[in-house]
Amino acid sequence: MADGNTKWSADHVRITLFSSVIWPEDPSIVVRALTGGEPAETGSRPVMSERVASAPLDARRRIEIKFTMNRMDCVVQPRLDVMPESIPPVLFDAVEEIRDLARRLEAWLSGQQMPIYRVAIGGGALFPVADRDAGYRKLAELLSFVNLDSSRHKDFQLRVNTPLASALIPDLQINALATWASIFVNASMFDGTAPTTGIALNTIQNSYVQSILDVNTDADRNQPIPREKIVGVISELASVCDNILNKGMQ
Repeated sequence: MADGNTKWSADHVRITLFSSVIWPEDPSIVVRALTGGEPAETGSRPVMSERVASAPLDARRRIEIKFTMNRMDCVVQPRLDVMPESIPPVLFDAVEEIRDLARRLEAWLSGQQMPIYRVAIGGGALFPVADRDAGYRKLAELLSFVNLDSSRHKDFQLRVNTPLASALIPDLQINALATWASIFVNASMFDGTAPTTGIALNTIQNSYVQSILDVNTDADRNQPIPREKIVGVISELASVCDNILNKGMQ
């Protein structure tokens, strides 16, 4: 469980929607609907049937909408065109960022007619710890079924899925998938005066517990999710992410 008021941050959060056909939507339209503003960047790769648009959400975050074939990715991440508030740049509350993105999608989804067969929520969550040993203790707390000993174990990484039944749709399976590790980040900020001679203004060395989330509905499902329940399913997946990060996995 989280220590005191410390929260999980994230290098990005993502909500992905899968249809059975190629999305016809222009990603710029989705950016306008979710932000109320115009896209700052757009692009496409016709060979991959990929179309993308992005825009700032506020002074520290940006959103990107990408359509690839039958897949739609909505990604929120720190802005890199402004001075970051932390090194490395992160979103300060992973769970709240997931829920905020879900709220932004809700109104847009209410007008959608595309059949949605699958939903996924992902992100790279980070929990600060004092050092690698503290990271292993935190992992042992979150993964009670694993016997971790920092004096004997090194380079620990665990990818585990604990499938759950949806509370909203009886025949819908939720894959509670996460990849866990204890990591060390050495990051520097440069003054940018020259590409090869810039002076490091600040160097940060931090240790984290990392949880790469990929909470998703069953890929083998051959029926669309009822349109009136899609928002509820997204909220349910967000709650699973919250439980994984703050209660751990059994």
